[in-house]
Amino acid sequence: MAGIAILNARVGICHVMAHKMGIFKIPHGLAISFLLDETMRYNMKNEIAKKRCNKIAKELGLKNAHMLVEEIKRLKEKIGMKSIVSHIDENDFNNKLDLMAKEAAKDALLQFNPRKASMKEIKKIYEKAYYENNQ
Repeated sequence: MAGIAILNARVGICHVMAHKMGIFKIPHGLAISFLLDETMRYNMKNEIAKKRCNKIAKELGLKNAHMLVEEIKRLKEKIGMKSIVSHIDENDFNNKLDLMAKEAAKDALLQFNPRKASMKEIKKIYEKAYYENNQ
């Protein structure tokens, strides 16, 4: 049943990439929260996705989509969410990075993402999430 729900939901890159992080035995929702900022930034280079994020931002009283991403980051800090590096060893992450990116790039659910993503782009998102969002 869960598989049918996921197919009908037409999830995007964040969900796909988080699913591949299961290799680290971390909860799926936690993996999504680690990737959300970077996958939103990636998708906002697509005009349709950016318009959707701008609409959500305005509904929340924020100026634009970029402020929405910053607000998500702020909320994660406010609730004391630990960074990805506190959950995944750097050597382990780097050893599994290519496999995760390769598997994510060929995942059929990626077709529902508003912006196409290559293995190289997916790898870069993983790296940014790990190395740049590690406060």
